[in-house]
Amino acid sequence: MKRANGTGSVFKLKGRRRKPWAVKVTAGFDKSGRQKFLYLGYYSKKEEASAALLQHQITPLTERTFMTLEEVYAEWSEGHYKNISRSTQRGYKSAWNYMGSLNKIKLKDIRTAHMQKIIDACAESGKSHSFISKIKILFSLLFDYGMQNDVVNKNYAEFIKLPKAEKKEKEIFTTDEIKTLLAHAQENYVSSVLILIFTGMRITELLRLSLADIDMANRVISGGIKTDAGKNRKIPIHPIIFPYVEKYYNSQTKASPDESMTKIPLIPSPTGMFWDAKNYRERVFYPCLERLKIKRKTPHSCRHTLASLLMETNANTKAAQDILGHADYATTANIYTHTNIETLRKEIEKINIDDFKM
Repeated sequence: MKRANGTGSVFKLKGRRRKPWAVKVTAGFDKSGRQKFLYLGYYSKKEEASAALLQHQITPLTERTFMTLEEVYAEWSEGHYKNISRSTQRGYKSAWNYMGSLNKIKLKDIRTAHMQKIIDACAESGKSHSFISKIKILFSLLFDYGMQNDVVNKNYAEFIKLPKAEKKEKEIFTTDEIKTLLAHAQENYVSSVLILIFTGMRITELLRLSLADIDMANRVISGGIKTDAGKNRKIPIHPIIFPYVEKYYNSQTKASPDESMTKIPLIPSPTGMFWDAKNYRERVFYPCLERLKIKRKTPHSCRHTLASLLMETNANTKAAQDILGHADYATTANIYTHTNIETLRKEIEKINIDDFKM
């Protein structure tokens, strides 16, 4: 029987084809009143094509259903990148560069096996576990976006299997290395490494600190950016680093007396601006360690060092969690317990300053 007008059609294409049966439906009209068609797909048998058309009548497809991975990424990134940091953007852009083999494929046609192949290839080529995880996260975000916008109805990225992460021993600064840093603290930016160690801040968190985040009277830093638990946390300034924080603070106050405190970096770059994390690592952090003959470590090692020092002093678990901005503690404690700044100060000052004297 002939189908009713506007309900679509199934027809056979000319020539020898593996999938000769096509399905098309009306997708509106142009300015001249001519019909616009949307092809739903091509099939080996007429019965398969008819079933596809029937499914479309139950759950209508739109032009968005045929968006490629590349088109979904372009649309998603245009909005998403406005709300994330540049460093996070760089991470996603790097991950995107390894997804190129699927760029032109419709999102609805991509399955877990396609994505798993990319993941496995990255693992075989020696890419880090964190980078491979970023690729999976990006795939998942694009599928989530597709589900929210009627491009797909299932997130196949959820089923990607990541390679087993190799557990590496976390590098920390030894007592002797901290003593070396203290002995050279007056040298160019060496004190900033000590501030990283004795605040436990992430590198970006430290470099984003403005004078408005420093309460010199109460010796407290307010900062943190990554998680709900870590945002705007209060960190007592340990006596070991207080003179260096004070020196940065006073020199910056004198340098820009009329500037808003929120616009003045605590630790300025040579141009007086906020440091970029990459530049700080390459121009300050690693050169400091090399110059002082300290074994190369990442800035994140400073954070691990404070965690280890707190553990060695048997610091209160909740206090250590609040200082480092961690969220992985008992739910009840998170809801009902709040550690005041004096408790935090008491715990961090269990790290004895005499241990680091020459």
